Amino acid sequence: MRNDEEIRKDIQQIKLLIERLRSMREREIVMTRMGRMPNHGEIREMNDLSASIEASIKRNTTIINFSTRKIFEALKSSYEMNMKSWENRKKFALQAFERDMKKKVES
Repeated sequence: MRNDEEIRKDIQQIKLLIERLRSMREREIVMTRMGRMPNHGEIREMNDLSASIEASIKRNTTIINFSTRKIFEALKSSYEMNMKSWENRKKFALQAFERDMKKKVES
């Protein structure tokens, strides 16, 4: 069983990782809108960040303290919603780019 202080440190670490992943995902979306894709190293780093976040989330499933549990659950649901949002925004940006390319070809 992990103590409350260790869990709070994990929460802070997860917040930092999410912020770093957020900036990388936003950059990926902008690049997709311009018709470019991130290089393999950046993609691998984003996947590693996601794996680290998910491993930390799985490690902290048995939290006893109610207030810490609520903070952790809010962070977990926020991460899951952000992941879905990034995927949807990337798909939309890719569709918009493809639509623009078709217009240029037709012109």
